[in-house]
Amino acid sequence: MVRARTPLRGWGRAGALFVATLMFSVFGPLVLVLIPFACLVFSSPAKRALPVMAGALGMVVALAGVTRSGLWYVERGWTIILGGCFAAVTLRWPERKFLPRALLALAISGAGAWAALGLSPRRWAIIDGMVAARLRDGVSTSLEALRVLRDGTPLPGTVITTVFQAAEWQSNLFPAMLGLSSLAALGTAWWIYVRLVRGSGEGLGELRDFRFDDQLVWLLVAGAALFIVQPDGAAGRVGLNLLAFMGALYALRGAGVAVTLTRGVSALGWVLLALAFLLLAPFLFAAALLIGLSDTWMDIRARARRT
Repeated sequence: MVRARTPLRGWGRAGALFVATLMFSVFGPLVLVLIPFACLVFSSPAKRALPVMAGALGMVVALAGVTRSGLWYVERGWTIILGGCFAAVTLRWPERKFLPRALLALAISGAGAWAALGLSPRRWAIIDGMVAARLRDGVSTSLEALRVLRDGTPLPGTVITTVFQAAEWQSNLFPAMLGLSSLAALGTAWWIYVRLVRGSGEGLGELRDFRFDDQLVWLLVAGAALFIVQPDGAAGRVGLNLLAFMGALYALRGAGVAVTLTRGVSALGWVLLALAFLLLAPFLFAAALLIGLSDTWMDIRARARRT
């Protein structure tokens, strides 16, 4: 008997990616999802009424806004470039899986942005300052909301200092966070596109199959080298962002290896794992990172299948 495919298949993966977009996003998460989705729809050879209307509505929502500051143009400009690159890569290599196409689109977009900003360091300083200001404003708003919920009682000074220090770290790592949130947003947009245009929930692979080109390990090595050579300078910041971006990808790869070795995780298992992550996040992340790095040379999943 052939098991009927449920139309809800894949919602969990798309939902997890959108949550990741919310967590890592320095820019507007809806903007990061809706514009690439619209680019995919408008570039698709097959034009269907529902996807086209959804893409047009998404573009209107993404480009709406009464207050248009400098960062408004930056985040939409980045996302249009990213979405256009992903649509072009998809048209050129439609048979390739999502992750290689998304990483290539992200690399092309990032190289273009780096070249443009590299020609004018002042522009980078301006964008850096705008992002830092947005993060500080967000922290201030959150702290004020907490103060109101506490009936006007201010939070301890150590808590406020820690929160603002975390915002400063987030500001230093915003290129890596933008890369991770952009990758997650592309995954969400791709799943919606496949669901509406092709009527399939199979746009994204399973976590157990998550892997990427082994040669990308050299980005991690380069990041470590740059950070060691100049920890407090511009090169050190580039290295730190490379470490953060690739470290997250390798941790996710390690999680995929762990899921394969345990032969899947039940719904209850995911809930328990989420609770454990809240309590033991640094240790679980480090373990997943080490497993992911080991998989680069040992191909643990292939060995497990042979045995």
